[in-house]
Amino acid sequence: MKRKLLFVDDNADWRATLTEFLEEAGFTVTSFGNLRDAKKASQEFDRFVVDGSISFPGDGIIWAKELLKNGKKVVVVSGGKVPQEVPHMGKEVIFQDFDRLVNLLN
Repeated sequence: MKRKLLFVDDNADWRATLTEFLEEAGFTVTSFGNLRDAKKASQEFDRFVVDGSISFPGDGIIWAKELLKNGKKVVVVSGGKVPQEVPHMGKEVIFQDFDRLVNLLN
């Protein structure tokens, strides 16, 4: 059975690319371009990949912390700084170390 994952990022090209890779890794991915819509659908998921950009409307890092407190598996992908207590990967290395992302989500 495939694992359901919610992916939220405001960059459509990045969303499409990473969604394809995650689906090939065995996940059923539902993606959103904004946090508002992602939060509405979040009850159906226990695994999340969240854009941690400071400019991301609604602040993905704050939401990721809330998800972690509720026992969800979360990885923040970001080109910037992310607090140490939040599992994260840099966008520039995600495909160089894709197995690590999959392991963090399993």
